[in-house]
Amino acid sequence: MRNGNYYHTEMMIGNKNVPVSIAANPQIKTLDVYDKNMNEIRQEKIFPEQTQGRKSQQEKGTANSLPSNQDIVQPWTQDKAQQTDRKRGR
Repeated sequence: MRNGNYYHTEMMIGNKNVPVSIAANPQIKTLDVYDKNMNEIRQEKIFPEQTQGRKSQQEKGTANSLPSNQDIVQPWTQDKAQQTDRKRGR
C-alpha cells in the first residue's frame, strides 16, 4: 500500500459485498476505492449515513448564518475612476 499498489478485496456497500480495488494516495493521505471496472467509488456511496448527518448540519448552519441584503453594510465608498493623460512619463 505504501507505494500506491492496488489490493483487491471485497467491501460491504449497502447490503452487498462488492469486489473492489484499494490504493493508497500518499500525496493527500487517503485511500482510493475502485470497483471492478476501475471507476472510483466515492465516500458518499460507501458511508451514506455520514453524508446524511453532514447535510443536515450544513442546512441548519446555513439557515442561521445567511445575512439579508439589508444587514450588509459597506464601510467604504468607491472612488471615481481617475483620468490619465497620454503625456505621462519622463
